[in-house]
Amino acid sequence: MSLRSLKNWYWRWRLRNEPLADTFDPAAYRNLHRDVAALGQDPRVHYLRFGRAEGRDPGPNFSASGYALINPDVPAELDPLHHWSQHHLVEPYCVPELTGAVPLVSGQRTVLVCGHQAGRTLYGAERSLLETLDAMSGLPINRVVVLPSALNPEYVEAIRARCAALFIVPLGWWRGDRPSVPATLEHFTALIKRFEVDLVYVNTLVLDEPLVAARRCGVRTAVHVRELPVRDDALCKTLGATPQQVLDRVGENADVLLANSLYTAKSLGLRNIWVVPNGINIENFQPVPRGQRRERPFTVGMVSSNLPKKGLYDFVELARALSANTHIRCHLVGPDNEWVQDIKRGSVPDNLVFVPYVSTPQEALADLDVLVNLSHFEESFGRSVIEAMAAGLPVVAYQWGALPELIEDGITGFLASLGDVEGVRQRVEQLASDSALCDRMGAVGRRVAAERYDVTVTRQRLEQVMRHILSF
Repeated sequence: MSLRSLKNWYWRWRLRNEPLADTFDPAAYRNLHRDVAALGQDPRVHYLRFGRAEGRDPGPNFSASGYALINPDVPAELDPLHHWSQHHLVEPYCVPELTGAVPLVSGQRTVLVCGHQAGRTLYGAERSLLETLDAMSGLPINRVVVLPSALNPEYVEAIRARCAALFIVPLGWWRGDRPSVPATLEHFTALIKRFEVDLVYVNTLVLDEPLVAARRCGVRTAVHVRELPVRDDALCKTLGATPQQVLDRVGENADVLLANSLYTAKSLGLRNIWVVPNGINIENFQPVPRGQRRERPFTVGMVSSNLPKKGLYDFVELARALSANTHIRCHLVGPDNEWVQDIKRGSVPDNLVFVPYVSTPQEALADLDVLVNLSHFEESFGRSVIEAMAAGLPVVAYQWGALPELIEDGITGFLASLGDVEGVRQRVEQLASDSALCDRMGAVGRRVAAERYDVTVTRQRLEQVMRHILSF
């Protein structure tokens, strides 16, 4: 018997001996995880071999990560669905409900806030949801939150601290070729009715079922757009739709649109758009004293998800171009993914330091003197840029997307043409050789961040939108 035949026999045997028959829906699994559908693999085999170890949900009625969270006695190596089946739990599904730290107030309007990502590591999607809830905290509204997973317990706790109730509902992204999932619609419809929701707020344009359920219940909807479909081919490919199809759908399903930047608002080309940028708590970012910085080499860094579209290879090229200057080192801050591994297998400049993912932006920025943003796709905002400015750091970036909206060239940092690594090198070396310029730009940048992007400003703008929608 060949090795392939042996593997096939093994997995057929596993399928016969795993309790999936009554609890696992192959079609639902494919719809929930579109990459599995693209692989053409038997969904049950994929779940057994990979999905459950990755924390994937077996379908819309069972949150594996949520089940593990509310049942801490489940061994880490045991599949939550298997555990549920073994114990013959009374409930036919598991969509966990977690009590929040903020009490429901009778008579207040209620907003159902829907997030689209909640991974093990926190990036822009997760942080933007926290910031939005912080901005809502000063308003007279009840907040009920839905997350698609509970893979990061610390993040779950941070959300619970900002809401009255939290639900973990398995939730896939909208696709042009996928109808709404009936079971997911039922979950959202039940929540809308139970809490007498006045507004469904979706923190992204990639979700479907929350908006459809709201429409069916006659509840108003708001979509906070943080994406640029007309500029992001990869996103449109993921959604299986053209940019115009994405925009048409958002326009049809949202009563009110919020955009995270003026650039995003203009790119949408739709009416009834309010600009509510990402916000930060300026007090959480404190500049590192110059004397402390002088004790180490001048450090330029890029903080990102380390995807090629984030300018990963441009940063390596920048490090190589700066390697002749022994007083400058380069920090690449982000996950050690397949592309980083590929770089490490090649020729790596001596001045390039790979810094693993850190959980807070403050940690990521603590050792830097200047931040660079070298994204090849057009950023709709540029969170790391504002965080760096709040920390008193100048920023060097490409003049691309929404970044010129954040950075004033020659005042809070420098802008270079897209792909001009040599121009970026020159500006970094200029800052490294002129500490007074570095300090001056950092100070102005921090002031701009406080005036335009502090959470108090975001709260004021969000309050205007909420008062317009909810009339409180």
